[in-house]
Amino acid sequence: MDLIRVKLWRRFAAALYDSFLLLALYFILGWGAVLLNDGAAVEGPWMFWLLLLVAWGFFVKFWCHPGQTLGMQVWKIQVVSEEGAR
Repeated sequence: MDLIRVKLWRRFAAALYDSFLLLALYFILGWGAVLLNDGAAVEGPWMFWLLLLVAWGFFVKFWCHPGQTLGMQVWKIQVVSEEGAR
């Protein structure tokens, strides 16, 4: 199997794509938190940890099941070992 090295700009494009998706998840989570807080701003360490947990869940879900994030799938990037294994 021939391994093809992906150019740096494509890696950045995939990371940017993933960051937009994660930002959308943050907006949804923040919107829900504000609704549950009667329209007041939500702050504090629990919100930080909740956002961190959402980011962790996003990446773990995609790296464990298909082996690629959505940005990597769009830009056709896959991380493999030297032997070709995922």
